Amino acid sequence: MTDHVLGAISVAAVHEGGVRDVIGLLVSRPERHRSLVAGARGRGIPIEVVDPPVLDALGSGHGGIAATVGPRRFHDLADLPMGSPPFVAHLDGIEDPFNFGQAVRSLHAAGCDGAVLAPRNWTTATATVTRSSAGATEFLPMAIAEAEDVVALAHDRGLAVVAGAAVPGAVDLWDLDLTGPLLVLVGGERRGITRSVLRQVTPVRVPYGRPWDRSLGTVAATTAIAFEVARQRRH
Repeated sequence: MTDHVLGAISVAAVHEGGVRDVIGLLVSRPERHRSLVAGARGRGIPIEVVDPPVLDALGSGHGGIAATVGPRRFHDLADLPMGSPPFVAHLDGIEDPFNFGQAVRSLHAAGCDGAVLAPRNWTTATATVTRSSAGATEFLPMAIAEAEDVVALAHDRGLAVVAGAAVPGAVDLWDLDLTGPLLVLVGGERRGITRSVLRQVTPVRVPYGRPWDRSLGTVAATTAIAFEVARQRRH
């Protein structure tokens, strides 16, 4: 099964990320994308010069270039690369592919080692998630597993497990030591993280600067937690 990524950033990411095959390059103005065209030619990737309407039919925001790609390759859960100390995230139930890409973008930028995705995820919406993540979905190592299996493996390997959840008893994010081995659970916009999983982890809330009874969206909460991890580990 093939798909397409659109725009220079996404095309560069699939070339560099190495997690999927690049089958062909479609370009309407080769002179605007000399380095990408040269890189594809050097890899033996077929290049087709097409009229702009051909790219328009694939989607908006192509900027005159697109790539035909194969499916993404994933790690086995047990083999997901981890740093020292590990920082891994599990994404489950995100209902919008743009939000999924943005969440991955924040995790990658904050230094997360890898992401574990629920079996039902947005990686098949290749063009949207690649573009919204600025290519991060092509660079962040990923595995697929259910939350229960991820939490069990984390406990076996000595990782602390925290979950962004505004529930009674949640701990303020700033009061936690996040410098050790860590798994962060990120739930979706509507159904969040299941109660059976929450009973096995430490729920955390993001402290607000004013009284406010609305929870943050998935992307904002993921970004706040990921960069608090990065801040603590830096200092």
